[in-house]
Amino acid sequence: MSTEKEFHDISQSEDIAAIQNQSKKKMPWYAVLLAVVFCIAAFILLCYSVFTFIFVRTEVVGVSMQPTYNINLTIGTDYENSPYKDIVYVNRFNKGGHEDIVVIKQTATRNIIKRIVAVEGDKIDILKDPSDNLYYVYIQYAGQGEFIKQDEPYINSRLEMQFVYTEWQSYKLNNGIPSSSPLTVPEGHVFVMGDNRAHSEDSINLGPIKRSDIEGTVSFSLRYNQSFLEYWWKRIFG
Repeated sequence: MSTEKEFHDISQSEDIAAIQNQSKKKMPWYAVLLAVVFCIAAFILLCYSVFTFIFVRTEVVGVSMQPTYNINLTIGTDYENSPYKDIVYVNRFNKGGHEDIVVIKQTATRNIIKRIVAVEGDKIDILKDPSDNLYYVYIQYAGQGEFIKQDEPYINSRLEMQFVYTEWQSYKLNNGIPSSSPLTVPEGHVFVMGDNRAHSEDSINLGPIKRSDIEGTVSFSLRYNQSFLEYWWKRIFG
């Protein structure tokens, strides 16, 4: 009996050792290569899907968003064929909110890029601040009781707001809005402006824009001479 038990113990030990030896065997090189190729292909497919169905690549044309974009463009040059156009990637599922930069479909063949300044229900006006005699955007946010002066550190020049004020008064006059009254952004609309205020065609002369015309919100951007790899390297490693 003991001999038979010892035999079974030895047999089981051999089986365990054989299993352990099999588990220690390395994968064939071609299996490793196949796994690597599969991972790379899956990653490429994922990136393609994201940038096809979520993000839209758009060139920034013109100077209306300086200094945020196209800082190397000179006013009056050939904007369409300039090599200094920055690139933005637009999230088509995000229609934006206050201070977001959005791409707007203006015609069947032309998009414009602007910043949302006010949304539906907000009241907006451009007024002079007597403390410094400069013009600012003032907003009474929907449901709130007072107008708030917007500092807007991203605009090109505070001094140029005087020209914007003149255009704003012309828009009010042409649309039956008293010069001393603010504009209330209608339902389903947004009020947009370019950061380069004196060189932008936006809601100051076009009026509020339909939210349904917004193609999406800018998620990230590349300078005209910046590669995709360089952008993400800086984002990750600083």
